[in-house]
Amino acid sequence: MGIRVTDLGKKKEEKEFLGGIFWNYGSLVIMSASGFLFNCLIIFFYDASILGRFNKAYAWYCVLSQVAVWGLHMSVLQKIPETKKNERECKEQAASAMLGGCIISVLAVFLAEGILYFCMDHTALFYADIRLILLGLPFFSFNKILLNYLNGLSRMKAYAVFQSLRYFFIAAAILVMGLLKVEGRFLTCSFTFAEALLLLIMLIYLHGIRMLGGKVNREYLLAHIRFGTKILPANMVVELNTKVDIICLGFLVKNDSVIGIYSFAILFAEGFYQIYIVIRRSINPKLTEAHAGQRLEEEFTALDKGLKKCFKWLSPFLMMAVTGFYCVVCLVLGREYFEGTKYLIVICAAMAANGRNIVYGNIFSQLGLPIIESGINVITVFSNFVMNLCFILLCGTMGAAAATAVSHCIYGRLIKKNINRKCGLFY
Repeated sequence: MGIRVTDLGKKKEEKEFLGGIFWNYGSLVIMSASGFLFNCLIIFFYDASILGRFNKAYAWYCVLSQVAVWGLHMSVLQKIPETKKNERECKEQAASAMLGGCIISVLAVFLAEGILYFCMDHTALFYADIRLILLGLPFFSFNKILLNYLNGLSRMKAYAVFQSLRYFFIAAAILVMGLLKVEGRFLTCSFTFAEALLLLIMLIYLHGIRMLGGKVNREYLLAHIRFGTKILPANMVVELNTKVDIICLGFLVKNDSVIGIYSFAILFAEGFYQIYIVIRRSINPKLTEAHAGQRLEEEFTALDKGLKKCFKWLSPFLMMAVTGFYCVVCLVLGREYFEGTKYLIVICAAMAANGRNIVYGNIFSQLGLPIIESGINVITVFSNFVMNLCFILLCGTMGAAAATAVSHCIYGRLIKKNINRKCGLFY
């Protein structure tokens, strides 16, 4: 009877895990569709130069948002799976992280405002774009913490739905502004609108399931800040690594239309990248639970065996599908965007070659080793930044694609090497 109960428990866990992946892939479809939609809406209502400006601002928003949340969301993701059976402690962990997020994100906004005021030309278009996105940073911080709170609680359906709503709301805001013929320089207000609306909906949901209302615990707050400070470089450079090409192009290429075409192609590459990120999010809580239960090696070996078998055929197929879809879209929206096909192929090929390593990207923070993860990501983004500056000067936009591809290979190699050395796991 005991064996049967154990088997039933394992089957239930497997069913929940597969269900979580299913819902996250559903979320990925909506996120990708919404991201694709808001870029297409900008092309339809405006032009490639406005798209270039929008995506330059979006790249900086992604980087600055990591400063605003300060790694507290990763601390929540690491703590909640260990304590989710204790409802009171979970609520206190979440409340403490939210207070930390409020303090740090508001300070980040004031600091960024000061730097912009003293260091940038106030008449530059980019100055106005950056100032508008700062308003959304506190809302982003709260949302990341609450999303990882749901992830840690294994409420993957809710996590998937809320994760996708941000992009849907951005697309909706751009559609309304386009129909109202709002000037393109105000499009970045869509970030603040989306984050604020998402926060309201999540708070209502969490209140409904009685997972809000915990007291702030000073010990938990300090623990979140300490962990977040250690993991912050990792989160910063991971986000920067996906945007450093756009940022460097913004410095070195003055033609916003060229940047717009490149960024549109990169949108599809990021969609391809999210396939691996969804799997990463699904296995993160499992790795933490396995580590706490002294069965990490067994769990890791089983996971890697399945991933290796799956990615052997899935990665090439999806890469071809993404590229084909991009070409079809270019036929509809404008042949000038065909120029981005070569950038897409180069970057997606590097991602496909390093898919399993990308999936294991958070293993060190999940095992309580955030400094190792930070070190890997710092090396990756530094090399990416240097290569982008050099390659763009030599080869233009193709240099940005090549540098980004090489950085994925460097990242994959570092992940594998450190898993072997620091975790004693081999694959």
